[in-house]
Amino acid sequence: LKEAENRAATLQNENRRLAMVARKTSNAVIVTDLRRRIAWVNAGFERITGYSADEVRGLSPGQLLQCERTDRATIQRIRAALDAEQPFSGEILNRGKAGRLYWLALDIQPMRDDAGALTGFMAIESDITDRVRATEAAEQGSRAKSDFIATMSHELRTPLQSINGYAELGQHMAQGEGLEG
Repeated sequence: LKEAENRAATLQNENRRLAMVARKTSNAVIVTDLRRRIAWVNAGFERITGYSADEVRGLSPGQLLQCERTDRATIQRIRAALDAEQPFSGEILNRGKAGRLYWLALDIQPMRDDAGALTGFMAIESDITDRVRATEAAEQGSRAKSDFIATMSHELRTPLQSINGYAELGQHMAQGEGLEG
């Protein structure tokens, strides 16, 4: 009996520590039930999305957060993984309560009981909006540089061809070939 009490106390302490980690992390943590309805979210979720735990409990994360700009292929890959009770890792564009678009790195894991039966899913989501925007800005800068070089190359080539033509003509004339050359 004493051993069982000690084990229960240890598990309770571990659960308290894990709950504190989930509450304190800057990442969003979402726990869903078998129907993929939100059962619990942490403060990181509230900060990133703008929704409170009370507002989202019982709702589907996808229906709540995905928007017309969310990549449909990514949504299909998520569904396929969850339907197969498999984990999913990837990136997705969502929309928060106030309309702000933000990018997330998702890690969704199936949760199972001691017998191995699926009980729901847990998602850890990191806001990567700044990284995605920086990458997009760098790519846009690279495209602008390439466009500039292509334009300048064309703009310089045309007058240089004329200059080369006149230089050739001048060379022929200097050699006494004249225009009939």
